[in-house]
Amino acid sequence: MWLRPGPGPWLGGVDPAGARPGPAQPGRWRPLMTTALTTLLLSTLIGLSLGLLGGGGSMLTVPLLVYVVGLEPKVGFATSTVVVGSTALIAMTQHARRGNVRWRTGAIFAITSMLGAYASSSSARWINGGTLMLLFAGMMIAAAVAMFVGRAGLDERVTETPQPLTLGLAGVVVGALTGMVGAGGGFVIVPTLVLFAGMRMHAAVGTSLLVIALKSAAGLAGYAGHTPIAWDSALLVTIGAISGTFFGTLLATKMSGASLKRGFAAMLVGMAVLLIRREASTEALLGVVALWPLWLILLIGGGIAAARRR
Repeated sequence: MWLRPGPGPWLGGVDPAGARPGPAQPGRWRPLMTTALTTLLLSTLIGLSLGLLGGGGSMLTVPLLVYVVGLEPKVGFATSTVVVGSTALIAMTQHARRGNVRWRTGAIFAITSMLGAYASSSSARWINGGTLMLLFAGMMIAAAVAMFVGRAGLDERVTETPQPLTLGLAGVVVGALTGMVGAGGGFVIVPTLVLFAGMRMHAAVGTSLLVIALKSAAGLAGYAGHTPIAWDSALLVTIGAISGTFFGTLLATKMSGASLKRGFAAMLVGMAVLLIRREASTEALLGVVALWPLWLILLIGGGIAAARRR
């Protein structure tokens, strides 16, 4: 199946793997290899983002799997949990060697967010694929806004004495919001750990990777019962992403990353606009409106976070 000529975008077009069907064409090795190499190159950005910023993996992985590899949106979300989880695990070990992982706090947050991720990813079967993509675009815009605003001042508020109940509730909410769209949630987890656990940025990045790895495993379990995983696509993208983690982790120790965060935020906005233009439809928009409880939770959570920052 892997890199075999046949129907589908480049993987052989096996329907259970979620590839979008296409006409069978003999002798497609050259475009297949070109697409595979492009995918491998672009996937290094996933690891670079996770290693440097502790997040952004799924925001790059999902568009790559859907628009470059050619998977259906739901299969792309499910497959992204494999890629992001595996890559985050490797990046976490690199940060752990530098003492930037808070295991107890990370475990509390991870366990509670895994519960939320499993519940929400299991419910994804009833949501239109276009609606999921629009939700994902909304998360990208929210993450970009948070990065544009900046978190420099938060690093001064260091206590590292979180309240387990508060941290656990935050974990459930973050897990539920990100699990539905297959997102690792690093750009939500990192500021949450800084706000609610009093962590410094470097520790929050490393601990975020622990949470992402465990929560992605829970999200994968939730998807496994109703959505197929494109394992060959996951393997190829993961190989490239893992190579990128080494550069990202190295840069995290050498650079402040402030300008990189804002540049990455601009890229997120551009990608979100692209997703909205491609996926917007009456059915998808009605699906987003129907999820008004989700927006209410986001509004309340944002208000609480803003109050704590003051």
